[in-house]
Amino acid sequence: MDKILEQCNVIFDKSPQPFGVFQVILDDKNNPCEIEYIYLNQAMADMTQESIDEILGRRIYSFWGDSDPTWLEYFYRAAWQNTASEFESVSAILEQFLHIVVFPIAQGYCGALLQDVTIWIKDATRSMMTASMGLFFFESRTQRIMLTPAARTQCNTTETYTLFKDFAQTLFDKPSFERLMQDFEVFTSTGNLIFEGSTQLGRWMRISLVHTGDSNRFSYGFVEDITRAKEAEEASFYRLDIIDSLSRENFALYVIDVENDTIVPFRLKDQNADPLSDVDTQNLSYTKAMDAYLDTYELPADRLQLAREVSLETIKERLKKGAGDYSISFRRALNASERFIELRFIPLASHPHKVVLAARDASHEMAEQLRQKEALQSALALAQHASEAKSSFLTNMSHDFRTPMNSISGFANLALANINDTKRVQDYLQKIIISSNHLLDLVNDILDVSRVESGKMPLKEEPINLTELSRGLYRMFSSEAQARHIAFTFAPPSVEHDHVFADKLRFNQIMINIIGNALKYTPDGGTVDVNIKEHENAPTGFGLFTATVTDNGFGMSHDFLEALFLPFEREMRTCAKAGSSSSSGTGLGMTITKNLVELMGGSIDVESELDKGTSIAITLPLRLQTQDDTSPALEDEFGLAETPRDFTGTRALVVDDDELSREIMSSILAEYGFITEEVNDGDEGVAAFEASNPHYFDVIMMDMRMPRMDGDIATTAIRALDRPDAKTIPIIAASADAFEEGRRRATDAGMTAHTTKPLNIHHLLGLLDHYIPPRQ
Repeated sequence: MDKILEQCNVIFDKSPQPFGVFQVILDDKNNPCEIEYIYLNQAMADMTQESIDEILGRRIYSFWGDSDPTWLEYFYRAAWQNTASEFESVSAILEQFLHIVVFPIAQGYCGALLQDVTIWIKDATRSMMTASMGLFFFESRTQRIMLTPAARTQCNTTETYTLFKDFAQTLFDKPSFERLMQDFEVFTSTGNLIFEGSTQLGRWMRISLVHTGDSNRFSYGFVEDITRAKEAEEASFYRLDIIDSLSRENFALYVIDVENDTIVPFRLKDQNADPLSDVDTQNLSYTKAMDAYLDTYELPADRLQLAREVSLETIKERLKKGAGDYSISFRRALNASERFIELRFIPLASHPHKVVLAARDASHEMAEQLRQKEALQSALALAQHASEAKSSFLTNMSHDFRTPMNSISGFANLALANINDTKRVQDYLQKIIISSNHLLDLVNDILDVSRVESGKMPLKEEPINLTELSRGLYRMFSSEAQARHIAFTFAPPSVEHDHVFADKLRFNQIMINIIGNALKYTPDGGTVDVNIKEHENAPTGFGLFTATVTDNGFGMSHDFLEALFLPFEREMRTCAKAGSSSSSGTGLGMTITKNLVELMGGSIDVESELDKGTSIAITLPLRLQTQDDTSPALEDEFGLAETPRDFTGTRALVVDDDELSREIMSSILAEYGFITEEVNDGDEGVAAFEASNPHYFDVIMMDMRMPRMDGDIATTAIRALDRPDAKTIPIIAASADAFEEGRRRATDAGMTAHTTKPLNIHHLLGLLDHYIPPRQ
């Protein structure tokens, strides 16, 4: 081997051809695993830009891990199988395309001549390298490419030699890269690839690759920035989409040449609706085609006006004036139905003597316009009705308020004028009380209507006993019925479940309204029957109950039945027969009743006939009580005895900013033995209570709305005082605020109870009796 190396020194040291001698090393299984430099001349050392001594003894794959594994295969054949070979390789280390000739020298050794063919490729493609597209060279076995300067510029990279996959992944965004690799798999078999994709920088690039020569190993490729072309293409598609979208609603488009009097179809979509579909536009001028259409089809009476609008002279005149596009609409009979057709004439800016004639079916638009017109007319009628209802409501309110107010004012003046006539004054005062109660009923009814319709009337679910409730209602009306000799019967409830849950106050309000009306509009000596029954097949946990009130009274007309539940409606004929004045009822009772019934999830049915009577059925779903829920119903909310309790010596602090209200409250309390002290605002009430000794006051009567400090704020302040009676003293709100929000404010502030003005003395005494402990 040494002699061979000496000969190599003599023969190849001065040769410009890179040459080397290599040892092919086998592993323990006699498989080639490494190639080691035994000899190399200066030309080969120059290729690596290192010295001969640095390279000698170096193992190729240990030192250059990225070396082409093909070398090992061909070198093994020469060194161990005595077979010479020629092959090409891309050297990532040298950044060159190489032609290698390898031949056997001795067992385990081979010689190799290397030739750099990169310059051949560059020279062969120099003219293409300077083109706007970038050239690259692809070697299929190593999957590597060599990028020319133009290609590197196009791709914005400094890499010259790289794997094709790495190049593609660096250049393109993820979706484009995945598509390219799919196409690349096909390229390996077809030898052709053209791909367009989006780069990571938002540009568009085109890659083309094709095999060269007879071998599939080498390919030429081009990379080209096509962003501008792609943007122009997308802009073109965008414009076409816009044009198509704008023309889609038109079933026909024609181009009219006003100079040559021609018409050419551009887009025909609906032959049936096309006004010129049956006219031979190819062989007729525009004028003759339109005349033929006007003469052939049945058109409205304004045929002459339509002919003038579509005439060539009119189009020319409008073009001359620069009037822009214009349209005309007309009716056309089609298949026994009437269609609305719109013709729009649109000048072409780029062709001064041409216009586009767009025809479309406007029937749906006209139908929509007619529908909107009807809707507007309906809304106008509804608004007028609402205005009339508002005027009617205000008129009725004015009348119904002024009537009792007239009685109150008139009888008060008469009482003053006859102050010494005790009997007459008592009569006047009794009538004032009746009128004031009616006025209070009217206010309460209006508030109830407002609360129900606004959804602000909460329902309380409390246990009630239907039998006990029926007895209470019977006792309430039996005296009046006896006095008028009316046969009033209230049958025991025919129910399986007597104990249910319901809002007792609202349930009673419904029944009182219905029974009260039945007695009011039944003549003396008539009959009124009430019964409550339970239906079968109710939902689990509920019972379905119907309360029916039937009378043989004056009845109602069919016309009035339709308005029965409207506010302030009264059957004047029935009122006249009953001898009731307009002030005997508010005209809101049935409105409230219906609203309450529906609020409780029920229904109300009315049957009536003039001079024969009326039957009203109220059906309500009520939750059933269980054994644990059942408790005896109370006949009176606070169990107030017929004879009021003696409150002598009981001290009350009256807090109210209205002097007359304080006087009324103090006078009522004094009648029942209270000792009262008065203050005129909430802050004064807090100060008076704080200055008193503990348990000095037994109760505080608190107004809710006062100038400096409202009652709820004053109550909160009192409850926060550090004294033994601050949290226990009864504080009763006496307020003109009858809404649930006012009650909630009072409760949240820590008030004990709530009563409304005008004061119901019976209710007030019940509260006092319930919450004030008896004195020891």
